[in-house]
Amino acid sequence: MQATIAAIKRRNVILMGFCFMLMFTAYSPSQNYALALLGNHAYFVLAVIYLVMAIANFFASAAVKKVGSLKLAMTLSGYTYSAYLLAVALYLAVDAIFIVYIFSVIIGIGAGILWSAQGTHLIYQYLFNIMLV
Repeated sequence: MQATIAAIKRRNVILMGFCFMLMFTAYSPSQNYALALLGNHAYFVLAVIYLVMAIANFFASAAVKKVGSLKLAMTLSGYTYSAYLLAVALYLAVDAIFIVYIFSVIIGIGAGILWSAQGTHLIYQYLFNIMLV
């Protein structure tokens, strides 16, 4: 029984790592492309993303607790990455930079929640394996 539960927990960690790899393998080159398109706004957009993420990290654990499910929190905050890339594509269509700035704030909040939920999920998997020993 313990070996089966430990195998499930190990699979959960590997699956989460694989999903993060896929998500950021898609996001990183897209972000670089977006920064090339945004011109002078690129550094300000990045500053907004990381500033909001730094602030959101203070409240992320409460947000994860409010959602109730770590997997749901990771999924919902993962969608903010897609929404940001959609906003950059929309910027190309309508040339409205404020849309990119709004979604920079949204992705910053989502990133704080995503990394907090991911860390909590990993800790739960690790602690559960220690309790089995």
